[in-house]
Amino acid sequence: MRIALRSLRSLTRLVRCLAFGGALALLALLTIGLAGLGAPRAQAAGHADALAGAGAITGVVVNGTHGNAPVAGQQVTLQISIGSNAHDLANATTDAQGHFAFGNIDLSGVSLGGVYAIYATFQGGTFATTAINLSANPTQTTTLTVWDATQDSANLSVSMVTILVRAPDVTHGLVGIGEFITIHNSGTTAFVSNLSTNTSGGAMPSLLRFSLPANAQGVTTGVGFFNTTTIQITTGFAAATTVPPGQSEFAFAYDLPYTGTTLSVPYKAEYPTAQVVALVPPSMRGVVDGTIVSQGDVTAFGARYQVFAADNVANGSQVSFTVAGLPTPGEPQDLDTAHLLWLGGALVLLLALLLALYLWRGALAATLGLIPAAPSGARRGQPAATTSAASAEQDALLRELLALERRKASGAISVEQFKREDANLRERLRALLADDAPAANPTVASQPAAATDRADDETARVTSGGQR
Repeated sequence: MRIALRSLRSLTRLVRCLAFGGALALLALLTIGLAGLGAPRAQAAGHADALAGAGAITGVVVNGTHGNAPVAGQQVTLQISIGSNAHDLANATTDAQGHFAFGNIDLSGVSLGGVYAIYATFQGGTFATTAINLSANPTQTTTLTVWDATQDSANLSVSMVTILVRAPDVTHGLVGIGEFITIHNSGTTAFVSNLSTNTSGGAMPSLLRFSLPANAQGVTTGVGFFNTTTIQITTGFAAATTVPPGQSEFAFAYDLPYTGTTLSVPYKAEYPTAQVVALVPPSMRGVVDGTIVSQGDVTAFGARYQVFAADNVANGSQVSFTVAGLPTPGEPQDLDTAHLLWLGGALVLLLALLLALYLWRGALAATLGLIPAAPSGARRGQPAATTSAASAEQDALLRELLALERRKASGAISVEQFKREDANLRERLRALLADDAPAANPTVASQPAAATDRADDETARVTSGGQR
């Protein structure tokens, strides 16, 4: 796979900048937050007269365009940065040999991770030293290099662009894109862009330009843009910043909306670009559009990416690649294996519980003999038709007893005839009630006297009701 060492180094920086929470969390490579340029720790020189509990930074301002000649009478500013917050502490002016000094520096911010830097505004551009850490040595010396300014961008080119595709936001139909761009200034003057620059004929001021796809949204700037004004332009956005000779790094992110399962990701070169590298995560599938070449896979920080690359992209030219296999917007992503196993186990358990309940309480349990058959009428263990017939016979006997009482009361029958017919009806009623008693209660079934009492009670109730 043909990827230059500088590509891998930029990939390392980019992954570190974009790794937090799957969103853009660009780490400030320059803690003073002015020029936005990352650099190693400044060289330090100890001083025997350092004050306890206080620090000192001394140094010199030189002009890189003129062979590092000292710059006299230049105002410089001491600044401390804690996290993403920067605060100016003091100002000083260089002497005839370009020297400056800051003494009695409060070191209380060092325990909070604070670092220091010296910056200056020279010919409209902002220039800064590398970060100075006073935790190990409270007295250090540094050099601040400034450059003559130009608004001619002829010496600017892009060494490399790394495009990182992030996992899609299915709910909102968005794919996150992060770009990390290394801009090279091959001249001996600094490119200084300024929004207030007067231009003839209403032309746009000379600004540092960055391209964006036409449908990009939610642009967020990071490395290289701290305390920098940006404006929207036709092809993307532009920044009023300083690009000194050498390499300068910039990073930003944006979202691209998608409606289907594929998305084309373009890159337009605002400056001659030596190399464009695109990284696509394995959860998606990259497809070459013809203007960029697949380079296989690469593993970085435990994650694997598909790599696409294009070399020597001319100013104004465009390269692109397509991301395929995207989930349909608005639909939840497929369940993983763990979720499927959990859901399958829950369904099996639910079915087992339902089957157990059906066997225990349902007709199948009775058929298999697991439980006694449930009664379907008032008489347990008898068919519904038999139970209905017995109830009707009871009602008929009770009505005959009532009619017999009325006949006796009206004198239609003699006392002897009444006693015979009454005894016959009551005997029939006792036998019917004895047959209707539950089989599980042998005491009731073996005592006809109890059945007779029930018959007498029923007859008395009906008789009493009929005489009212």
